[in-house]
Amino acid sequence: MTNRRKPQHSPAAKLTDAMRRHVVMRLAMFDPPAQVHAEVTEEFGVTISERAIAKYDPYRPGSDLAAKWKELFDHTRTEFLNSISQQPIANKAYRLRRLGELHAAAIEAKDWEEGRKTLEQAAKEVGGIYIANTRGAGGGLGAGALPSVAAQPRNPDESRNMLADRLAEALDRLPKTQEKRPTVQ
Repeated sequence: MTNRRKPQHSPAAKLTDAMRRHVVMRLAMFDPPAQVHAEVTEEFGVTISERAIAKYDPYRPGSDLAAKWKELFDHTRTEFLNSISQQPIANKAYRLRRLGELHAAAIEAKDWEEGRKTLEQAAKEVGGIYIANTRGAGGGLGAGALPSVAAQPRNPDESRNMLADRLAEALDRLPKTQEKRPTVQ
């Protein structure tokens, strides 16, 4: 029997400032510690535990990060959250335009099921189902966003009826064909 020692995981001794910077910035951009761990292992060839990686997030319990790394984390997080608004997919008008294109292509191909799905998705977008109303909640992706329609209390029957009405209206605007069209109940 051989006496093999387990590799020691010492983040302070193993990571250079460049590596620490990489870890802090990736965690600030919401990358999970497991993903950052894999990147550090692959890019830098350093063995460090996921738990040690997680300690570079100053808001995790047990983190005792130096002030310069906490400052870098906060700056990176702020920049990352501000950059989200510049991504086209984060914009409702962009998503609706793309859904309209997908819907038109589905109808042209007489793929009624896909057409129905895109209408349903568009109704959800317009209804605000995917928008978190976090105004005044102290931050987050939706901080400062306008209140959404979904934030208004509704019972499930009312929401279902509103969606069914929107879908029925959209289906009525479709060109009449000999083929069987889906119906809304």
